[in-house]
Amino acid sequence: MKKHCTSTTTSSTARHSKVKLYGSLLSLTCLWSLPQLEAATTYTYDFESLNGSGFLSTNNYGTLLNGQDGWINESGASTSLRVRSGDASFGGNNSLLANSTSTSTRQNNAGFSYLIADSSSFTLSIDVRAGTSRFSRFGLTDSFNKLLFGFGVTGGQWSFTDLNGTTTSGTSVGSASTYKNLLASVDLAANGGNGAISISLADIGSESGTAIAGLQNINMNLGTINGSDMTGLYASMGGFGGMDNISITAVPEPSSATLLGLSGLALILRRKR
Repeated sequence: MKKHCTSTTTSSTARHSKVKLYGSLLSLTCLWSLPQLEAATTYTYDFESLNGSGFLSTNNYGTLLNGQDGWINESGASTSLRVRSGDASFGGNNSLLANSTSTSTRQNNAGFSYLIADSSSFTLSIDVRAGTSRFSRFGLTDSFNKLLFGFGVTGGQWSFTDLNGTTTSGTSVGSASTYKNLLASVDLAANGGNGAISISLADIGSESGTAIAGLQNINMNLGTINGSDMTGLYASMGGFGGMDNISITAVPEPSSATLLGLSGLALILRRKR
């Protein structure tokens, strides 16, 4: 990349010396700014800071999530979502589960928040429990805790749900009650600003995944909703569905400094020609 940002002159006149100095300054700006185009921020949330308890019927299989760290019960169910401690699937760490269908949301706050730029691309990763009787849906909400989109396990199949509540089903999750990692890749600028999402599946800890048939390049139907409208987390589960290890990797919009660097690069290349 560096060689594309270097300007040289051979004239010894004062005028060309100034041009050389100007070009060098622009080159430095270019070198400093261009890496920002590839910069990304990863936000992680793993429930470890929450109070959990063991998998016992006497406590509805964990400690109530409602009221912890900004989480609010949206379903009205008396059981709500639960924080389970000592989950062997995650080395004895905390995880989230529910024995009856329950939904909770959490808005950005000082304890944890994420930022997604408008018209940008980003990814979401979540570990969920598979199995034909499980239900789990993770997603992002607006400031009113309305689900903007979600993905997970519905009716024994991997699935995606848009803000209108329309669910698209992929392949079968299989009967094994094991945790899998789901990775959703989102492009907010696709489909005329309505967004597109593609979801892949991997074993926990694996660095390679498989695209889920039926859940590729789906129109998200976001309409006027954009990245800055996504301000909260959404978790809904039932049938002893579970989830853990939320990860959001956001790519920011080009900064003004980046745009200055690019304009400087264009000017240097023009002078070089």
